[in-house]
Amino acid sequence: MRIHVLVDGLGWEIAKDLPAFDFLKGERNGLETVLGFSSTAIPTILTGRMPEEHGIWNLFRYDPNHSDFPLFKRLGRYAGFVDRSRILRKTLLEANRLSTGFEGYYQAYEIPSALLGSLSISERKNLYQPGGTGNCPSVFDRWKETGRNWISASWRDGGKTDAQVLAIARAKFVRQLPESVFIYLAGFDAFGHRNATDESAMKSEATRIAGMLLDFLNFCRRYNACAQMDVFSDHGMVPL
Repeated sequence: MRIHVLVDGLGWEIAKDLPAFDFLKGERNGLETVLGFSSTAIPTILTGRMPEEHGIWNLFRYDPNHSDFPLFKRLGRYAGFVDRSRILRKTLLEANRLSTGFEGYYQAYEIPSALLGSLSISERKNLYQPGGTGNCPSVFDRWKETGRNWISASWRDGGKTDAQVLAIARAKFVRQLPESVFIYLAGFDAFGHRNATDESAMKSEATRIAGMLLDFLNFCRRYNACAQMDVFSDHGMVPL
């Protein structure tokens, strides 16, 4: 049985010498990532294809005729005034999400409101389920095709913290006793955006996450003594 864990933002320079990850058997190496955000790198990891093949690049695409922000498009030239108030902008973004029924990754970052009406969002489906990467099959599509017994757990399952995602994974594991497990943890990425200049804090947080993963591995081994875990990431952090 194999457990695959993608820890978003866990860079090689932080993880390479941490004793907390010594429970993982096998090689420990750094990898090169691809140009773009996590929204580009993760589909590359899941499909084994480069961005020009899987077609998921960056968070947005210029698509004024099929914008995912119709509310901002209707504001026209007044959209620029929205950015003067973070509360108003956040309220309008949430209203736009509810009105469109969008279920994918939804984060407008600092894109000016006047431009949102010309953009559509790249990640429209749950990447951690079959069909999530569109016409380019992912590992989940292959597991489904071969009849493999598997589970995945991520923020898409309702977990707002890494601890909650792992709790969801435990519940799924007990119900299904799968052959393969895939877990996506986003917490370290958020932590890194706030603390990338503090190497000590970054290593401390990575050590904490390693402890959570070891606990999960030991939990799985109660049901399957042969359970093994792989931990990998999509990118690291550049301190600025």
